[in-house]
Amino acid sequence: MHPFHVLGFLQTAFMIWMLVDAVKRRVEFYWYIIIFFPFGEWVYFFAVKIHDFRQVRFRLAERAPSLRKLRFEAKQTPSINNKLALADGLFDSGPAPGRGAIPLARTVASIRMVLGGGRHAW
Repeated sequence: MHPFHVLGFLQTAFMIWMLVDAVKRRVEFYWYIIIFFPFGEWVYFFAVKIHDFRQVRFRLAERAPSLRKLRFEAKQTPSINNKLALADGLFDSGPAPGRGAIPLARTVASIRMVLGGGRHAW
């Protein structure tokens, strides 16, 4: 197979990917016209689609809240979500004497199971 055939196939696959994305987003009609122009799918990619990848990168780079902050939030507002976040933080920080992660995590895990699935099954 000639290298230009492979590039043509990849370009066509990329155009189809951008068209499917445009349909899912329900973009304005002019984007469909732009996508069909030469290199228009690249214009769409850099104008619209690339923002999806930036959100993923920043989400991966976010730091988890400290245990101190999680404890403060759970004490100030003892909601299920805050207790779940504290239990996850304690569980992820590893075993240590005096932290109380296991009893809290077991309680929260049972709550999660009742609410529909849990991260840690015990």
